[in-house]
Amino acid sequence: MAKLSAYFKHMGFIRGIILKNKLSFLVIITLNVIVGALGLLIPVISKLQIEQLQNSNQEMFGLLYSSPLNLFIVLVFILSLVRLGQSQFEQITTRMRRKIDFQSSIVLEQKLLKKLETFDISFLNNPKNNSISDSVFSATYFFSDFLSFGETIIRNIMSLGILPIVFFVDQTLFATIAVFGILEIIINFLWQHYNIKMDTILELQNSSRSQLRWSLLSSLDKLIPMNAQESLFERILQDKKTDFGLSLKLNLAKDRVQMLMNIFKEIPALIVVTLIAIRVFDGSATLGDFTMISMYTTQLGAIFSSLSWMLRDSQSLMIKMSRINFFFSLKERILAPSHEKSIKIQGSVEFRNLSFHYPLLDEEEKAYLKEVITLNEKMLDRIKSYKYEQQQMKRWHELLVEHDEVPKEILQGVNLTIRQGDITALVGRNGAGKTTSANLIVKGYSPSGGEILIDGININDFVPGDLRQQISMIHQTPLLLRGLSVRENLLLGVNKTVADAEIWEWLKKIDLKEVIAGLARGLDTIYGEETSFSGGQIQLLAIVRVILQDRKIVIFDEGTNQLDAEHEAIIMDILKSLKKKKTIFIITHKMTTARHSDKIYVMDQGRILEEGRHTALLQIPNGIYRKFWELQVIN
Repeated sequence: MAKLSAYFKHMGFIRGIILKNKLSFLVIITLNVIVGALGLLIPVISKLQIEQLQNSNQEMFGLLYSSPLNLFIVLVFILSLVRLGQSQFEQITTRMRRKIDFQSSIVLEQKLLKKLETFDISFLNNPKNNSISDSVFSATYFFSDFLSFGETIIRNIMSLGILPIVFFVDQTLFATIAVFGILEIIINFLWQHYNIKMDTILELQNSSRSQLRWSLLSSLDKLIPMNAQESLFERILQDKKTDFGLSLKLNLAKDRVQMLMNIFKEIPALIVVTLIAIRVFDGSATLGDFTMISMYTTQLGAIFSSLSWMLRDSQSLMIKMSRINFFFSLKERILAPSHEKSIKIQGSVEFRNLSFHYPLLDEEEKAYLKEVITLNEKMLDRIKSYKYEQQQMKRWHELLVEHDEVPKEILQGVNLTIRQGDITALVGRNGAGKTTSANLIVKGYSPSGGEILIDGININDFVPGDLRQQISMIHQTPLLLRGLSVRENLLLGVNKTVADAEIWEWLKKIDLKEVIAGLARGLDTIYGEETSFSGGQIQLLAIVRVILQDRKIVIFDEGTNQLDAEHEAIIMDILKSLKKKKTIFIITHKMTTARHSDKIYVMDQGRILEEGRHTALLQIPNGIYRKFWELQVIN
């Protein structure tokens, strides 16, 4: 079983990034050491400045100056250079860190996308699985956190060099700072935990209210005719008043606790300042010592405060790394051959005794996910308000339960043949396994049993990406991407140069030419920003894209279900004209679409129960196809 301690087991790319940028890493480490050292130097120089104003020395470090003023000016100049150097070095490290972070995020996102290509469609469609993918993609910039955390450690280690200096000046001061520093770390940690509880209460309250507000606003077109909106408006206003009152109470409580914390943080500074002031008055310390110790006390306060935040940052980093590691530990779901050989197809497809059930996490993957959930829940409870993460953890728990269940057979002993040059239809009730059959052809899944043959070759011998380049598919909800132009949407997956004239020709054939020509910028009009289309128009545009892709196998998964009778007839005529060179597979609920096919298969509960042409299937007494035909057409 994989162990969470092996965070880098599936993250070898991190080592590659570090080796590739080893010089940059060395420079970043060196500059951070220098920045830390300069931070220690600033109070010392300030001390020397104060003592120079008091004593008017003309000599320092064995060097003789023409006047005390010149020596003071030199010290001012040195302090300015130190601060300027500190600022410039910090800017350099920030730029280098951003560059490395950008490179690492690109590498990680590429690997994530490649990994997703090895998953089956059920994994990609499952919202619970998507919560895992989303959490990983949101962590792609984790390298920035990694570098920032490392820089913070280096600078804090350097800054802790203050303690020996304070110990040398006054051991009582040292003990005071150390004790109060430890107490401040503990109190900061408790404050974070308290803050989390308050924020989580507010988040959960606002979430439940916002859902009702959103439902009301998005459903006004239905509520107003019912005259049901007024009571809901009143409820929302009352909820808003309640939320505001709760928010005031919680924020007031937080402010009071914050005030007490601020008072506590001032106590060590007051004690230190008082102790060093006593020494100044009795002559055992100088004003320069007072200035230096005061500045060091401020620096140490910042360090002690950051140490508690470092604990939070380290836990946040561990959460991100555990999620990424788990994602990469998932096994491939799509079987692929060891070779990369491209196999050109003609298009005939055969299912032989095919069976299928959705793949589940194996025992090792489930055990690892349980550890990830446990780690995430423990740490999230400490570092942030986590309404969203609570919901995410809930989905992950549901995922574990789901993958503990006995898998349901979606397809059972299916035998069918889709011939090149024919239009083949698959009809059946909802949930019969029709869409799953289509997804198996494009290697969206790997069969659980039996085999799929394309031109007599087992589908497992095809490279997934290479096979998909030769198959076009229109889904039940056709794909049209917002933010892309009409032309860009039509040319998705088209691997050849297509002239605008050809696009316009096909738009004319499907009766969309005038619609597109009437847009503000024609084919260059941005979908979703400058225009929108009806469901039927989106389906027609998706059909044009399939035609332009010009692939050997064309699959319509309810690809005409939103078309009126006139446009459906146009599309069927186009398919009939194309079928001589292609294999056309239509999944449909509409018997008026299926009737035009050369071969019809009827599927129910994962089995093929009837097959034949339209006229033959109508002759089967009590047949499913005949029943559908009578319900949809005759009755």
